[in-house]
Amino acid sequence: MAQYKKAGTIQMEPAGRVRRTSAINHGAIAGVLFLLALVARFVIPIGAANSDQAAAHPGAWYLANAVAALIWIWGCVHLAVRFKLHPAWGFFGLLFLVGIAIIFWAAQQRPVWERQKALRSPASRKRQVDPNSLY
Repeated sequence: MAQYKKAGTIQMEPAGRVRRTSAINHGAIAGVLFLLALVARFVIPIGAANSDQAAAHPGAWYLANAVAALIWIWGCVHLAVRFKLHPAWGFFGLLFLVGIAIIFWAAQQRPVWERQKALRSPASRKRQVDPNSLY
């Protein structure tokens, strides 16, 4: 029987087990947030500009852009997590499409960085073996 941690009277996850959201969920969330950001950035201001009330609320355009930028960055955070990068990589979303390209580039480079990190570790210096060998 698995050992359970107890918090009060509620039993939690088995000891040593961590619940993680799958990468597919983060990818789907990122896609939805990107669509919402694009709608908030381009579609809503165009529709508001055509109405007669646009002159009465000049700050609404700035507010829509600020909200769209925050939604876009939050989508980039989810995209970074989907590719198993640190969520801070999502702040490259401030660069709009260039930021997404940087996140994709970092996702491609992550295995190389992990391999280099493993080669620099003290354990790898102890045993001199080929890191690409299966044995």
